[in-house]
Amino acid sequence: MPKRFVRNVLCKSTYCTVARKLATELVNRRESINRELSRNGVRFGIYKDGEYHDRLFPYDPIPRIIESNEFDEMEAGLKQRVNALNAYLRDVYSDKKVIKDGIIPEEYVYTSAGYFPQVNGVTPPGGVFAHIAGEDLVQGQDGKWWVLEDNLRIPSGASYPLFARDIERRITPSLFRDVHVRDNRDYRDCMLDIGIFSGCNVQQHQWVNASVHEQEL
Repeated sequence: MPKRFVRNVLCKSTYCTVARKLATELVNRRESINRELSRNGVRFGIYKDGEYHDRLFPYDPIPRIIESNEFDEMEAGLKQRVNALNAYLRDVYSDKKVIKDGIIPEEYVYTSAGYFPQVNGVTPPGGVFAHIAGEDLVQGQDGKWWVLEDNLRIPSGASYPLFARDIERRITPSLFRDVHVRDNRDYRDCMLDIGIFSGCNVQQHQWVNASVHEQEL
């Protein structure tokens, strides 16, 4: 039997063993993580049949794995999309070329609940209208990623994955140490930079710390 074939089989076997171990560990830790989410009040509300329902944030112990090169491409596309959305907002509240050129019917803009005529002629610091965007993504059967919707409102959902990630790090540190998961603990600092850039003068103590900065593993 060729040595390369044996080596590949052994590597695949080792990978599968590690993957099964991690998956089992994640599932076993699910209750611990859900207790932490509940204890820290990580909840969200939905409206059903006209009534408001408060629920615990749903936690899936098996993560969706996105490889590094795929994530890089996705990240570049999302940055491009958010830049385009900001360009659209700048135009809608200034020259309105997108309407004059017939790209978007004016009734779609002026009848929108999100359109504020009071903002016409207003240019925010840096010319940036949306400093953060929530992009809902879905993956098709062909493996391609699609944008389900763009959210440029208050980014309340940002704290959910950040807090869940922090709990996972504390409960299952080996997952992040052995699998080389990308770190996102600079997110809060990035938001502070945005606050300073936008002229909001956000201070460190003003943060509702949804992302606990734990020690380096």
